[in-house]
Amino acid sequence: MPQSSNAGELILEWLELTGIRQDSLGSEYGQKKVRFHQILHNKTPNHETSVLMSKIMSDKGITLDKLDELRELKGA
Repeated sequence: MPQSSNAGELILEWLELTGIRQDSLGSEYGQKKVRFHQILHNKTPNHETSVLMSKIMSDKGITLDKLDELRELKGA
């Protein structure tokens, strides 16, 4: 499996910590399951993909601080 970009890794961790399914988030942004999986696991995303991941992070409030809070709540 290809490595994720930093944004992809953060989104994947957020999904894991929140229990939200990857395909649910993808469909919220008009992405098919396989395509969204590829987007999140792409090490070198193109501009369009980077913009989408930035939008997701902004919309969902995904920040390093927020991930730290979620890790603490989960005891991870």
